[in-house]
Amino acid sequence: MLGWRLYKLDRSSTRFPQELNELLHDEKWVEQVLDLPGGELVVLVDYLDSTLDGLDRTGTSFRECLHALQKVCSSRMILPSVYEVLTTLSSNAGRTLAYGRLSNIYGGSLDGTDVAVKRLRIPTTGDRATVKQALCREAVVWKHVDHPNIVPFKGVTLESLQLVSEWMPGGELGEYIRNNQGVDLVNLLLGIAKGLDYLHSCDVIYGDLRGANILVDATGNARIVDFGHATIARDTIPPVSNTNGQVSTPRYPAPEILGDGGRCSKESDVFSFGMVMVEVFTGKIPFSNLSTAAAITSITTGDRPKRPTHPSLTDHLWALTQHCWREKPQDRPHMNELIKRLSSNDHYTISRHGP
Repeated sequence: MLGWRLYKLDRSSTRFPQELNELLHDEKWVEQVLDLPGGELVVLVDYLDSTLDGLDRTGTSFRECLHALQKVCSSRMILPSVYEVLTTLSSNAGRTLAYGRLSNIYGGSLDGTDVAVKRLRIPTTGDRATVKQALCREAVVWKHVDHPNIVPFKGVTLESLQLVSEWMPGGELGEYIRNNQGVDLVNLLLGIAKGLDYLHSCDVIYGDLRGANILVDATGNARIVDFGHATIARDTIPPVSNTNGQVSTPRYPAPEILGDGGRCSKESDVFSFGMVMVEVFTGKIPFSNLSTAAAITSITTGDRPKRPTHPSLTDHLWALTQHCWREKPQDRPHMNELIKRLSSNDHYTISRHGP
């Protein structure tokens, strides 16, 4: 039984994270696991899922375990037993929240509690298996990230291709800002930065940061949603831009992705955060006066959005925005630095690299 090497590890041992990391880093073992019969595979993915719940999310063993679970689940199109919503879920198609390129978002109810239901669509050029694999990839990551600035995952209905999440009454970020004049924009940005920093600490690259993927809860707290483009940063397997190699919304990604077909990274997430800062202070998508093609050209040739005229956008904050847009990924700040700068009232000083 292929799982015996995993099951015999002592979870109570101080060496457990290291031993788990060594086992799961073995790509040959993971590949062999994919050939297990259905019953054995269900036991194994349930074990990996419960193991993840007890690991330090900032440790390498968490990253390896999350990668292994994601790979097995997406390849075999199964999920751990606890993911499936077994109670009464109702989805109201008349309460449509958003139409996406590959999914629709509806309001719904789970055991009498309001929820949001993301229903994946099968594109005309695609097939059900590919969509089901994408749902499994997204669900595994989303279920194992837990932070006040991330929308909580509630479960899936796998056969109907739906992901269920907690209801966010404030709606999308832009809608919330329009409906709440005088809201603290910097505090909203700080919440987004904290959520993204948490993901990066878990070695999760978000890959699709934009206003439409940020919701606001009942207390005015910004929360990141939609993990369809999220990837796991690993030394042995570089992350890809998303599940189908395409860019979702080409006004936010970094130039190395749009121009060179590069892979998403923590640094490209930072670039997108700078674009979200512009969106917050203008109420419009980046380069709103340009066509999509022209916006892509602007980003890849080094042009950046003009400074918005908003009383809350100080020199300090504009310099920070420009810092996120540096051409070389390694010159962009880390998210924890951005959090410190957003939390500070001091004048922001550009480092030696310049804007």
